Amino acid sequence: MNWVAFFAACLALIFSTSEAITKEELWKFNSRLLKEAPQGFVPPNVPYQAASRPRSKRAVLNSCPAGYTGAYCENPICTNPQNIIRHDGEAGTGEIIFNAVSPTCGGGTTGYSNFSVAFDVYMEETTINVKSLSAINPSILLAAPNGTNIIPDGHQFDDDGTGETTTFKFLIATYGPGQYSLSVLAGGTYPCAVSVMSKTKMAVDGGFVQNVTDDNVQQNLMVDKGVERNPVIDTISYFGFKPFGLDVPGQALFVTFYRGSDQLFPPINVRLRYGCMAYDYAGPTVCTNTLGIYHIWVSGVDYTGNLWNRMYLYSCIAQGEPTLTPPPQAQTTVGPTTCMNGGTITTTSNITKCYCGPYFEGYQCETKRCYNDGILGPNGICVCQNGFTGTFCQDVICTKPNMGEFDTSRSSIAFVIRGTKTMATYWNNAYRAAMLIINDVQGRAPGFLQSFVLVVFANGQLLKLGEYPDRDSFLIAFNNASSLLVDASSCTDTVYTGISIAMNTESFLQYKRSPVFVWTDALPNDDDSILYNLYGQIAYFRGLIFSMIPIGGNDTCVIDTNDGAYRGFRRLAAYSQGLISRASGSDLTEMHPLITMAIR
Repeated sequence: MNWVAFFAACLALIFSTSEAITKEELWKFNSRLLKEAPQGFVPPNVPYQAASRPRSKRAVLNSCPAGYTGAYCENPICTNPQNIIRHDGEAGTGEIIFNAVSPTCGGGTTGYSNFSVAFDVYMEETTINVKSLSAINPSILLAAPNGTNIIPDGHQFDDDGTGETTTFKFLIATYGPGQYSLSVLAGGTYPCAVSVMSKTKMAVDGGFVQNVTDDNVQQNLMVDKGVERNPVIDTISYFGFKPFGLDVPGQALFVTFYRGSDQLFPPINVRLRYGCMAYDYAGPTVCTNTLGIYHIWVSGVDYTGNLWNRMYLYSCIAQGEPTLTPPPQAQTTVGPTTCMNGGTITTTSNITKCYCGPYFEGYQCETKRCYNDGILGPNGICVCQNGFTGTFCQDVICTKPNMGEFDTSRSSIAFVIRGTKTMATYWNNAYRAAMLIINDVQGRAPGFLQSFVLVVFANGQLLKLGEYPDRDSFLIAFNNASSLLVDASSCTDTVYTGISIAMNTESFLQYKRSPVFVWTDALPNDDDSILYNLYGQIAYFRGLIFSMIPIGGNDTCVIDTNDGAYRGFRRLAAYSQGLISRASGSDLTEMHPLITMAIR
C-alpha cells in the first residue's frame, strides 16, 4: 500500500472540519492500525501507574539562567504569550477517550477481549464502536466500576456484519467516574479496533514548538483538533498545551507519543511553564519519519482523582516546510555519558539524555524530586509538608486510619493454590518456592512482610482460608494443606474467585500493593461478574499477580495457550503488572529471585 497516498488522504479527511474527530474519521485511522498492527495495540491506562507530577514552588533565584524559574530552575518562562483558541470537545461524537486493537477480537464464540477503560468526571454522552475488517459480528459489553452490567441507550449493527456502535447517555451521573470494564464478543478471531469517544467539556489544545519557551503552539487553526502545530522531522520539539475545562486540583500528568502502534518514548512527565497560555508541556521529543500515523495520549487526573485520557493525531512534517514564525534557536548541550540514581541513557537521532524515572531529575538524574510541595534540604533529604511522608514525600498520612497505621513500606503476601490431587506432585516444590520467596523478601527488607494469606480452592469450593502473623505459622499451614487435596472434577476451576478471596482479607485491606502468587494447573471458568469485580479490586489494591501453571504432571488436561481463558488470565496478570509463566515443578524454586526483586 502507498503510505504517502494513504496518509495524505487521511489528513485531508481528518483536518477538513473544525470540530472534534468523527467516528468515521477514527475508523480511517483504525483500519490502518488493523493492517499494520494485527498483533494488537492498547494505549497506556490504568494499571499504568504514573507518578503524580512534582509541584515545585516558584522562587526567584539569581542563579537561574534567562528564561527559567522555579525552586530548581526547572520551569521555562515564555517570551511570547499567545492566545489559544479552544476546539469543541462536545461536537459530533466528542473526544477520543480510548482506542485499541485486539489481535483476535472476541476470541471466538466463547471468548472475550477485555479492556479496562478510564471514564472521567467530564464525560457526557459516550459512543463505543467496535469494527473489524471481516464479518465476525462483534458486539460490546460494558460494566461499571462496581461490576454492574450496563444496558446501552442505543446500538446499531453494521449491515455487513463488521461492527457495532453503542451509545450511553448518563454513565457518569449514574455510576460515577472510575475504571470501567469493556468486553468484546465476536464470532471469529480476526483483529478488530475498539474505540471509546465521548462528548466532554474537558479537551486539550496545543502544538509542537522547537524551543521550550515558545508559546506559539497553534500554527494551523483550520486543524483545530487538539494538535494545531506539527513537529519538524529530526528536530527537537516540545509539546506545549492547555487542558481546557480541567478543574483544580485536576492536572495533566504525562504524555505518550506513538507512530502507528509503536511507542516512540517512555511516557514523558508533564511540567509547567510560566508566562504561557499553553502552560503545560512534555518533551523533548523528536520524529524521524514523515510517513506514518502519529498520535499522542495526554493523561492526567480529574478533580475527583480519577484518571483521564485524550487521544489526538498529528503528523511529522519535512524540513523546510513553512512555519508560522521562525522558531527560536534551541540551546545545544553535550549529552551525558553516565546517569545517576538508576537513570538510563537514551539516544535518539544523535540526541543523548538521561531518562530518570519518577523520583529524580536533572542532567544526570542527580537531583531528587520532592512531591506534594516538599522541599529538598541541603543534606539531600526531602522536607515534607504536613500530611505527607516518605523518602520523596510521596505518601499520604492518614489522620484517622481505618485499620492500624497505613504504610506503603509494609506489605502482606498471599498464595492462592488449587487443591486438587493433580497438584500433588508440585506441592513440595510450591512449598519450597513460597519459603524461598518469603526468605528473600525478608532478607532484603526486614519487617516488610507483616502478614501471610493462604487460599486453597478446588472444584469451585474454598478448602482453606487463613491469615497468619508470621512466616513459621504460615509455612506450617501451607505444608499441612496437602492433606486437603481432592479429586479434580474438571480441567477448569474458579481461579479468579480464589484470587478475589485473598484480596478481600483484612491483610490486603490494611496493606495495599501486596502481591499474590497463584499456582494452578487449571484455567479459570469464573463468571464474568467475578472477573469484572477482580479487575476493580486490582485497580484499588494495585498488587501484582504472579501466576504459575506447571508443565507436565496433569496428563488429563492440556493447557492450550491459544485458549481464550488462558489469554484472559494473561491479560489479568499484565493488568496487575505481574506475569504468568509456564514452568516445571523444579523451575518454581529457580524463579523466586526474579519475582522477589519485582516485589520491592
